[in-house]
Amino acid sequence: MSICTIQPQEETGTYMFTGRLYATAAIAETLSPAEISQILSAVRKRVAEHNGADYLFVFTNDEEERIFAIDQLNREMKAAASPVWVAKNDIVTVLFANEY
Repeated sequence: MSICTIQPQEETGTYMFTGRLYATAAIAETLSPAEISQILSAVRKRVAEHNGADYLFVFTNDEEERIFAIDQLNREMKAAASPVWVAKNDIVTVLFANEY
């Protein structure tokens, strides 16, 4: 298992990273489910500590690859939309930076 290190965020925001997880094919083929879970856990811990975050978290792994965790909807977007729309579109994506 490679170690993924969370990087400091450059911006603040109101994203909560509570949506359904989507991992790209490259992430799913390269990282174990445990590694993906560790990334999501680190993100959610940081979000809880700051009561929200920017839409983008950056991780680096042992191979110096950058991995992104991106949230699609912030609090304001969720509050302005119907619950059905939010449920359909509230997604957290984990991908390699070169896939962005």
